[in-house]
Parts: sequence; C-alpha cells; structure tokens
Amino acid sequence: MIVASSPVLAADLDAWCLERLAPYERPRWFEVVDTLPRNATNKVLKAQLRQAHDPQVAVRLGER
Repeated sequence: MIVASSPVLAADLDAWCLERLAPYERPRWFEVVDTLPRNATNKVLKAQLRQAHDPQVAVRLGER
C-alpha cells in the first residue's frame, strides 16, 4: 500500500522500483490509500494493513 500526495500510476511505481531494487524485492501489488493504520506510538499496524488489502482496488503487476 502506498500513500501518495498526488496521483501516481502503477507502471511508474514499478519502473522506480526496478531501478532501485533487486528483482526479488520488487512489489507485485500496488494499492494507493489515503493513510496507513497506525497506533498511538505511530507504528504501522501490519495486521490491519493486511486486512485492508482489497484485490479489487489493487493493481497486480506481471512478472519481469
């Protein structure tokens, strides 16, 4: 999941990742959200993040 300040395309995110990450580190799903779920100490709540994943909204990229 990505919090973007302006509209962004999954293809642009993928290109950015391919330039900077090893192929096995590259995300396969991109989902833009307004905010990430956080607790009082500002840590991301990963369980809530997994539950919030919506395959209907997320963009799945193919293998390269």
